[in-house]
Amino acid sequence: MTQLKIKEHVVIVGGSSGIGRALALHLAESCHVAVLARRTGVLKELESVSKIFSVKADVSSFDDMSYGLEECVKRFGKIDKLIYCAGIQIVKPHRMMGHIDFDSLYEVNLRGALYASKLFCSSKISEKNGVFCAISSIAAVKPEPGIIGYSVMKAALDNMIRGLAKESAPRRFVGVSPGWLDTEMTQNQFVYGGAFKEALEKKSPLGLTNVEDVVNAVEFLISNKSASITGQVLCVDSGSSL
Repeated sequence: MTQLKIKEHVVIVGGSSGIGRALALHLAESCHVAVLARRTGVLKELESVSKIFSVKADVSSFDDMSYGLEECVKRFGKIDKLIYCAGIQIVKPHRMMGHIDFDSLYEVNLRGALYASKLFCSSKISEKNGVFCAISSIAAVKPEPGIIGYSVMKAALDNMIRGLAKESAPRRFVGVSPGWLDTEMTQNQFVYGGAFKEALEKKSPLGLTNVEDVVNAVEFLISNKSASITGQVLCVDSGSSL
């Protein structure tokens, strides 16, 4: 007889900061949560605060990803939901981008997602009605100067979501496309100062988007309330891209 799960098993890839960290802390209130990330110190903190299971893993390494997800399955059983949050942004004119910049953008924003989704499609790793959700960006459909490489990777990520929704049913593949967020990733970019935020807030019908808005959207998309939604990437940007 198959044992019914008391709690769903959620894996967050890239959960050491920003959206991933917020999701891990929020979902840990009702689910078994496991986090894959590179930052050991932050992982230990998550474990102590919310008893979140963590595995150190480099998303650009297939072996790391495979090992990490297998460890999660050993701990909590097959994965019900996998949320891919790993991402980096390099703000630089395209003509000044080097091959290392391009490789870094590809490895984290896209290659890691390809690895995670490939592994997730295995019946040994995920439940047949599992949900894969990726954090994309409005840059995928609204590229801006200085982040062309990042925009290209996110556009490819969106295409991956649409393709896998067809190929891998009944597993669902969805995504959330946030507008600009005040997170650790953007705080490290000098171009996103006070003047930028003020201008964005003025042009956005609903002001600035925050991480909680994205967490709520992800929670909806991975829930049974969206059981008929697949292959879609939900824009959560307070109307800034209109």
